[in-house]
Amino acid sequence: LVPPMTWQDCEAPAPPTIIRSERQRGILQHIEWTPQEQENGGCRYAIYDSSTLPVDVYDARNLVCVTSSNSYTFNLLTSTLYGYHLALTAIDRCGNESRPTPIP
Repeated sequence: LVPPMTWQDCEAPAPPTIIRSERQRGILQHIEWTPQEQENGGCRYAIYDSSTLPVDVYDARNLVCVTSSNSYTFNLLTSTLYGYHLALTAIDRCGNESRPTPIP
């Protein structure tokens, strides 16, 4: 992730709200969240995966992806070998990242 441009804006967006989290076909975890509205452009979202709780969003090894979509499908076959916990953050146009939202 790009470091925040705090000289432009130092306020982090609100954490995303999960609106759906469901298992699909036994091996996929599909999640959807409410899109964040930003004054000068939309948010991006970072999804993290970790074998420990709480998910450490400061450890780059836990970053699964960054997306501008408000949904993601996670392959559980990959994660079951390690155990998994998921978290989601919102990132505004200046790189400020919200507090993590745990994904059930």
